[in-house]
Amino acid sequence: MFSISSNPVINLATRKWLGRLARQGEILDPPSWDIIQRMIDRCHQVHPGGVIHDLALELGAAQEPATIAGSSAHVFYAVCSVTDDLQDGDTDDYLADVPMSLRINAQSHLLCLMADRLAELTESLGTADSSVLIAAVYRTGATMLTGQRLEIVRDPWTMEAYEQVARQSAGAQFRAYFCLAAMAAQVPQNPWDLFGQAFGALLQVVVDIESKDERLLALSKNARAALHKKFALELTEVAQEVGAAGAAIAAALLRRGSQCRG
Repeated sequence: MFSISSNPVINLATRKWLGRLARQGEILDPPSWDIIQRMIDRCHQVHPGGVIHDLALELGAAQEPATIAGSSAHVFYAVCSVTDDLQDGDTDDYLADVPMSLRINAQSHLLCLMADRLAELTESLGTADSSVLIAAVYRTGATMLTGQRLEIVRDPWTMEAYEQVARQSAGAQFRAYFCLAAMAAQVPQNPWDLFGQAFGALLQVVVDIESKDERLLALSKNARAALHKKFALELTEVAQEVGAAGAAIAAALLRRGSQCRG
């Protein structure tokens, strides 16, 4: 049965991989790893790596590519979280003693290290060329940064702007995660691409409601409810195309969304 309980497995896999790179000292040295480790640990309980690992196995992946796919999701989630924290001025919570120049250096460093992890995924699948996968992840990052610029500027800040940010930020991010699971299992990625887009967009609304994020609460209650319903319907529709595992993941988020009030 599908579960979402394997984050400790992915946390350990990510730490082992980065620790190995730090010991080798070629593309990561121990001082940089000390800072990056804090970025990784910041999200160790909330990243989707465990979900992606379990989903890949459910879809038929072997253990090694499933683990690397989950670890790749963990690393990319950490990169995205730190990028968001840097933009919002929130990195003092876990990097207060680190100069801003080194915070930016470590965030960029971790993003570049993604290329190495993605290459390991393609190698585990017997595919020598990782350039397509690496390019796809970097395009995802570019899409997210485009959406985040709108969020930073907020001129104008409307429900339409919020919807675009949700689709370009969380939507694009989770599209990449679910495609990693599909790739690890060597099944068609397109249904999971659509699923991840819908899942991420709804997740952003749900999380913003739960946390009472002023970026969402600044908009009218009726508009918030309408967007929530719109995203929930989109997820319900695409979940029908991805089988029982995807339906279970969607159902959990839909239940969570039904329990929150915006």
